[in-house]
Parts: sequence; structure tokens; C-alpha cells
Amino acid sequence: MIIRLEFNPSTDLLELYKFYKNPKGTCLSSSSAYNITPSKIIEKYNNLISFFYIDDETLETHFGKNVCIHALTTYPNIISVKIIESKEKITYDMILYKFAEIELLLK
Repeated sequence: MIIRLEFNPSTDLLELYKFYKNPKGTCLSSSSAYNITPSKIIEKYNNLISFFYIDDETLETHFGKNVCIHALTTYPNIISVKIIESKEKITYDMILYKFAEIELLLK
């Protein structure tokens, strides 16, 4: 699963770095969650938009079938959470090689 997060533009950069280092209390703190934000997005949006990959099986094993990803919006300064859907199962390798395509689907 790929999760797109958007932060409030007034978010302090120190708060952003703390979140990206360890988003405690969220499924993204799992050792199977990876920040996969392309550097061009980091630069263009000043870290205010980020993408995380988390293995679906790990998500179900450790957090159950009914994990509400949208509960991430209760974390301070997160204004939007979106799950990036695809007709085919998205693998980590696909992210490495096809992420530009997926990114275009967001617009």
C-alpha cells in the first residue's frame, strides 16, 4: 500500500523531521513502512507532501484488517491522507521503477 500525506503549509520543519524520523503511534512507525518520497517532490513541496510504502501483509498482521489509515489525519498538522490505488498489487520494486507513473495519477 502507498499512502500520500499532505501537511499544513505552516508546519514547522522541525516537527516534520520528527514525524519522518519516527511517526510514533501510527502504522507508519512499523519497520515495514518506508518513506518513498522522490527527491523532486521533497524539493518542490518542501517536505509538505510525502509518500510512504507499507507492506499489506505487515499492516494486516500487526494492525488488523480494520486499520483506519485516515486516522493519520488526527496527527498534528496532517491535512490530507490518501491511499494510492492501483488495479494491480503494488510491490516495492514497482515503486522503485514506476513511481513516476503513479505520481502522475495523483494530479
